[in-house]
Amino acid sequence: MLIRTGRDLLNRHSRLTHNPSGPQPPDIRKAPQSQPSWPTLPVAPQHVGASDFRLNGDGLGLNFVPSPVAAGGTLSDHQAASNFNFLGFEPSLESIPSDFTAFMDSVPIPSNPYSPSLQPIPAFSPGFEVQMSAPSKEYDVRQGLVDEQVSEQMTENLALSSPFSSRLPSLQPEELSIQRPRSTCRPNSQFLVSAKCREHFLRELARLSGTVPGDFILPSRHTLSRLVIVYFSAFHEHHPFLHVPTLNLHCINLELFLAIIALGARYARELDIGVKLFRVAKAVVMERIQRPRGKGPNDSTNNTRCDDGGLDTHADDRTRPFETVQALVLLIAIASWFHRSPDTYEALSLRGVVDSLIRQGGLECPPSHEPQSWQSWVQMEMLKRTKLVAFCFFNIHTIAFDLPPLIFSSELDVYLPFPEQQWKAENKKAWQKALDSADPPEPFQATLEKLFDDPRPSGRGPWDNAISSFSPLGGFSLIHAIIQRIWLVHNSRFPGARGRREGLSNEEMSVFERALKGWSLCWEHGPERSIDPMSPHGPLSFTSTALLRLAYIRINLDLGPTRSLTTWNPSLVAKSLDGSPGVERTEKLTRAVLHCAHALSIPVKLGTRFVARNQVIYWSNQHALCSLECAVLLAKWLEVVTVPCPSPPLRPTEWRVLHFLAQLVAEGEYGRTPEQILARRELMSAALVRMWGTLYNCDSVWEMVTLIGQSLFEYAALLESHHSYSST
Repeated sequence: MLIRTGRDLLNRHSRLTHNPSGPQPPDIRKAPQSQPSWPTLPVAPQHVGASDFRLNGDGLGLNFVPSPVAAGGTLSDHQAASNFNFLGFEPSLESIPSDFTAFMDSVPIPSNPYSPSLQPIPAFSPGFEVQMSAPSKEYDVRQGLVDEQVSEQMTENLALSSPFSSRLPSLQPEELSIQRPRSTCRPNSQFLVSAKCREHFLRELARLSGTVPGDFILPSRHTLSRLVIVYFSAFHEHHPFLHVPTLNLHCINLELFLAIIALGARYARELDIGVKLFRVAKAVVMERIQRPRGKGPNDSTNNTRCDDGGLDTHADDRTRPFETVQALVLLIAIASWFHRSPDTYEALSLRGVVDSLIRQGGLECPPSHEPQSWQSWVQMEMLKRTKLVAFCFFNIHTIAFDLPPLIFSSELDVYLPFPEQQWKAENKKAWQKALDSADPPEPFQATLEKLFDDPRPSGRGPWDNAISSFSPLGGFSLIHAIIQRIWLVHNSRFPGARGRREGLSNEEMSVFERALKGWSLCWEHGPERSIDPMSPHGPLSFTSTALLRLAYIRINLDLGPTRSLTTWNPSLVAKSLDGSPGVERTEKLTRAVLHCAHALSIPVKLGTRFVARNQVIYWSNQHALCSLECAVLLAKWLEVVTVPCPSPPLRPTEWRVLHFLAQLVAEGEYGRTPEQILARRELMSAALVRMWGTLYNCDSVWEMVTLIGQSLFEYAALLESHHSYSST
C-alpha cells in the first residue's frame, strides 16, 4: 500500500502548477469563446482502456491523461505520486458495484472535510484499494490536503472520498458541536417573559387600540416565553441580526417582539396563534411607519429607557428605526413560504416598505472595528447585519419567484460581518479578547470584486493571492451577491427588448466560475466553516454550500422564469419544469451535474426517508429551492446523454457520471441492480427526481417545502409517462 504525505502531494502540486515549461492555465481575463473538445469514447466497445483524470491548475477543468497502465506499462511509486490520486477509468458494468461500495465506504459520515472548490470526477476501476495518506500538518485548499486536526481518515484518492460532496449533517455531531452546544438552543432566562414585561407590551397595545383588533388577546407569559425560545432555537441562527448576549425583551419595540413570537408560533406549529400575531404585528408596523416618530405623548418610541437596568443596545436613536425593519424582515420570512394566511403576495408587498426604510437610513455602515465601546460595536454590527440579511432575503425572492432585485450588491457600502466568535461573545471581556485576536473584516464591495478579479497577477500559478476568509454571514451574503449577478447577466438585454438571454457566453461562464472558485477557497479558509446545521457557529455556512450548487446550476441552466412556484399547484409546477428548455452537453455542464449528483450521495447513504423525517427540519428553505434545481438539471442532462447513439459520443467523464448516477439509483431503490438501471437508462431521470422529492416528503412547517416535494413527484411521473408513451 502506498503511503503519501501531505508534503509529497504539495510538492507534486507545485511541480504541476509552477513549472514554466509545462502547460500553463489559460488567462481567464481572455477566456476563449469555445472550450477545447474532450476525448470521446467509442459507442460500440464495452471495454475502454484505463485513463487518469486530473484537475487542471485552476481546479475547474479536467485534463485527460493517458495512463501508463492502460498502455501496457507499470506504474512506479514515483509515477503514482506524480499522478496524485486518480484511478483508471473502467466503464464495464462488472466492475461498477464493488467500486461504488468502495466510494460510499470512503465517505465517512461523522466528520468529513468539505471542500466546495474541488470538483473531481468519481473514478471506478477494478481492484480499487483505499490508500490512506499519512497525517500531515499541511492544509492546501487548492488540492484538498487537510491536516490531522480536521481528519485522519482522508484517503489518497480524494476523488473517491468526494471532498466537495454536500453531505448531510452527520448522525454524530462534528467536533465543534461536541465541544459545546449552540448557545441559542439552551433555555436562557433572558428569553423568559416576565409578568412585568408582558404588562409593558399590554400597555403598548392599549396605546394602539385603534390599530389592534379588539378581539386580540396577548398570550400568557408562559406561552410568550415558549414562543421566544422556539424562535431563537429554530430560526434566529439562519438570519442572525439580533444580538443575543445583550438582548433585553423589556427594551425592544412592540412590533419586533410580536414578529419574533409570530415566527416562534409557526415553528411551534401553533398556527392559529401565529396567524393572529402576524396580523397584529403587521398592523403595528404599518402604524409605526405612518406615524411620525416622536410626535404625540402616546408614541411608545419616546420611551427608550430600559426598565430593568440591563444593557440596552436597542434604545439607540440609530437602532430603533431598524427594529421596525427587523420586524418587517421577520414578517416577510413568515409570509414568503405560504399560500394563504398569510400569503406570498403579502411578503412581496412588504419588500418595497423594507427597501424604502433601509434607503432612508442609508445603505452604508461605518466600520465597526474602530475603537469603541461594546455597546456601540453591537449597535453598528447589528445595523450592518440587518441590511445584509434584508439584501439576502430580497435575493431569495429573486431566486424563488424570479423578481428583479430591490437592492443591488453594488449599492452595499458596508464591511463584512465579524465572525460569530465575536458576535456571540457573552460579555465585554470575552468580546474584547475575541476582537483582539482576529483581523478586522474587509469591505463587502472590495471582497466581492476580488472574487471576480484574476487571482494570478504573478503569472506563476493559479490562486497565488487568494483573499482571506469570511464569517458565515459574510460568505452567505457574498454567494447571494454572485447569484444576483448571474441573474442580472441572464436579463441583460438592450433597453426596450423583452424576454431574457438564452444563455451565458463561454467567457461569462468562465468569469462566474472563477468567482465561485474564489468564494470556495475563502470558505475553506474560514475557521467557522461547517456543514453541520447544528454547528455552534450556526447553519449559514452549510446553507451557503447549497447556494454554491445553485450558482453552478444557474450558470448552465436558467430556470427562474419557468418554475411557476407562485401558482402553488404541484401539477402546474411540474408541467412548467417539464416544458423548460433543455441543455447542451459541455464540460461546464458536467461539473454542475456532478455537484448535484454528489449532493444526493449522502442522503442516499443515510436513507432518503430517514433524512426527510429527521434531518431536513434543520435545513433552511433555501435548501429546498436548491434541491429543486438540482433535480431538474439532472433530469435535463440525462435527457441528452441517454438518447440512442448520442452525437458526439459520450465523453469519458460523462460515462463516469452516468454510471455513478446508476449506482445512486440502485442504492436508493431496493431490488434493482445497476445493470438493470443502465439497460433502461432513459428512466433514470424519473428515479432521481423522485429521490430528490422524497427528501421533502415531510411534515414541514412551510408550505413551500411541501410544494417542492409534491412538484418533484409530479415531475417524475411526467418523465415516466413520456418514456412509457415513446416505448409503445
